[in-house]
Order: sequence, then C-alpha cells, then structure tokens
Amino acid sequence: MTDETLADRARRARNSGAELKIKVSNVRSRNPNALIAVVEGRSDVGPYRAWFRLIGYQFSLEFVAASGKAQILDFGNRIDNDLTGLGAGTYMFVDRDFDGLRGQPPGDNIFCTGAYSIENYLVSAEVLKSILEDEFRCPAETHHRNEIIKLFHIIVQKFNNEITEANRRLFGASRLGIGGSGIEKRISKYVEIMPRTVRRKYGDRELKQLIVLDRELTGEEISDLDIEFQKLDPFFDYRGKFLLNFFLKWLDELAEEKKKPDQTMFPESGGVGFSPANLSPRSLASRASIPDGLENFVKNMSMS
Repeated sequence: MTDETLADRARRARNSGAELKIKVSNVRSRNPNALIAVVEGRSDVGPYRAWFRLIGYQFSLEFVAASGKAQILDFGNRIDNDLTGLGAGTYMFVDRDFDGLRGQPPGDNIFCTGAYSIENYLVSAEVLKSILEDEFRCPAETHHRNEIIKLFHIIVQKFNNEITEANRRLFGASRLGIGGSGIEKRISKYVEIMPRTVRRKYGDRELKQLIVLDRELTGEEISDLDIEFQKLDPFFDYRGKFLLNFFLKWLDELAEEKKKPDQTMFPESGGVGFSPANLSPRSLASRASIPDGLENFVKNMSMS
C-alpha cells in the first residue's frame, strides 16, 4: 500500500463531489426556496450572473463555486442518488473543454457550454466595440473604431494560428486521458503580442516545458486524432483562457500605442483610463452575447 501524498489528497478533494455536496446543502438550509447554480469556480460566478440578468430570470438564485469540472460531475452523480431532495432546484454549469461531459449523459439539470469555455464568449468584435467606445473613447464619427475592429479580426486569427500547436497538445492529452503537472498560464510565454501582429515564441522543445504531460503522445496517436482536431473552430473550440489572456494583453498594447504622439490608430494620442485589471469577467460578459442554449436552459429552471 502506497502512502498518499498531500498533493494526492488535495487532488482527490478537488475531484470529489462530497465536499461540494456539503456546501450546497449548507446554502439550501439557509435559503430553501432559492435555485442553486453550481459553477466550476469563483471566476465563473460573475459572467453567469451577468448573463442571468440579461435573460431576466424571475427567481431567487444562489451561486456555489466548485473546484473544477471533475468535482461538479462527481457531485451530479451523487445528487442523482440522493434521497434528501437536494437535487431539486440545483443546477450545474460546466465548460465543454476538449472532453465534454466525460462520458456522462446530458440532463435537464446541467448546462454545458457550446464553446470550449465561458472565456471564449468574452472575446468578440462586439465586446471590443464596447471597450473602444467606453474605455478608449473612440467615437463612431471617425473611421478609427471600425479600422481597429477590422484589425482585431486579422490579429485574432493570427493568434489562433500561432497557438494551434499548444491546443493540439492539450487536445491529444485530453482525448487520451493523459495527465500532466500543469499548464503555463502566462500567454507571454507562448507568443509576443503587438498592436498589429503576433509572433510565436515556442518550438517543440519549449512546448513540452509549457505543457508538461505524464507521457508524450505517439506519432500514431497524433495522426489518429488530427482529423478530429482539424475540424475544430479555433475561435470557439480552442482553449478559452489562452484566447482571453491574448485579448487582454492586446488591449493593453493598444492603450500603450495610443500614448504615442505619432500614433495613427486612434483619433488622437493620449492616455486612456484603461487597465486589463479593470475588465473583470463579469464586465466583459455584460458586453458579450449570451451563450447559445443558456436562455432556454435558465427559463426552464424551477424547484420541481
């Protein structure tokens, strides 16, 4: 019998729905008439609350933040067999990622995003237009705003091209159930982001250090999965956190560009009251479109 390490115990707790069930039970005991929305993490609460408000829900609602999708899926299995009625009025919201519901059947009590994650919905020309109007004070009467939006379409495609291999590695690991010791979150480690272009900074060797797997995929495995990977839409099906981190960094670069006296991207040079830190997920979601299927899902939520 092997000794369980502290890291093993922490990982098991994160994946176990028992702890989450206790949290939901505590919320239910304090507010028995409220519907409960269980989301993957604290950063998901803001976007979902913003979208719920846009939908115009008419019920009392409490959010509970889990420790990831694995914990929510295990929790879902537990409340299906729960005799206390905890499942009534309790709904789960998860990201599709590369692995969907991990073999579990869909149900009326679980919403899975159509895109890779909620972060994918926070990056769009629609959101950019709002930021340019509000934070960058770029008015509609000049041509500059539309030109920047056109540039966005070009540069986000360039970014997705440069981040493809990172997504391919994650896709293969997810499909084959290969674990790992972490994903480098800093987008600056993958690409250099400038106002008008994006440059890849990693090769095969660096990618293995940025995304560390328990084992490498074989050539045959990569070949077998590549047909499926090639069908993905990079904007909606690639890792959302990469995309959002790119977007925030690019906006920061635009703000720096606007300070230059000889810049031509904006009507006039000068500083702006903008910082990526001020663009919370909730703020971005309030400017974004509601994910497909979410409105009908929310309108069907009830205590029954």
